[in-house]
Amino acid sequence: MLITCPDCQKQISDLAPACPNCGRPGPFEGLGPVTPAKAAMTPAPGAKSRRGMGKWVLGLLVAILVAGGVGFPVFGSPEKEEASLQYLKIGGRCGYINAKGEMVIAPRFEFAGDFSANGLARIQENGKYGYINAKGEIVIAPRFGAAEDFSANGLALIKENGKYGYINAKGEIVIPPRFEYTRGFSANGLAAIQENGKWGYINAKGEMVIAPRFEGAWYFYDNGLATIEENGKYGYINAKGEPVVLTDEVCGAEVLKNGKGEIIWPEKTEVQICEE
Repeated sequence: MLITCPDCQKQISDLAPACPNCGRPGPFEGLGPVTPAKAAMTPAPGAKSRRGMGKWVLGLLVAILVAGGVGFPVFGSPEKEEASLQYLKIGGRCGYINAKGEMVIAPRFEFAGDFSANGLARIQENGKYGYINAKGEIVIAPRFGAAEDFSANGLALIKENGKYGYINAKGEIVIPPRFEYTRGFSANGLAAIQENGKWGYINAKGEMVIAPRFEGAWYFYDNGLATIEENGKYGYINAKGEPVVLTDEVCGAEVLKNGKGEIIWPEKTEVQICEE
């Protein structure tokens, strides 16, 4: 089924693990509202966008990842038996088949997601989210208003009483739901969270590592950088929250600056740009 990516507003498959247009990580069902990036990236008719470079930056990163062999497959390379199970939707219900095409878990869920490394998969029953094992047995009862797959650190994002937090594989609350919104944990152990309308990052203990100051914040990539939006400009930060690359505008021209505020693209000085 085609859906609209909440970030770039382009049509994508609801099964895509990431948006192939802007790089926004999935899944695309069962999550709370994501701060829309379209308003920041798309100028009004006839107007020049100061933030257009943000889309270029995101697109460039996706291109780099793909060029480096990091793709976005719908069917993964299973290492465990449960990882070979593929969800499908038929008759309005979701179930799972194995690599032979045999029905392993009968379609009975409103939603079904991929199995995580811990052997659990996110499902939805009666409008609530919970988790099953590879036998289709309920391990964590559906009780959450929203949920996400388990991250590598064993924690999963959930929504309870209108706030977001994290649980472990036993369904125990590890980080109490207190955030306006959150994302899953990246490989470096940090997760983007939103408080008072601003985004920052926490660790697996729920401790604030990067104070909320961004209008938008996303996952960290394998190269240790995360895409952020700050003061209407897009760029990358490192795990310390230090800016590495930021977009800006000089005399009407879009440029890239490093963390020191020096222009690194195009290879011209500010004076040269303004004289053009």
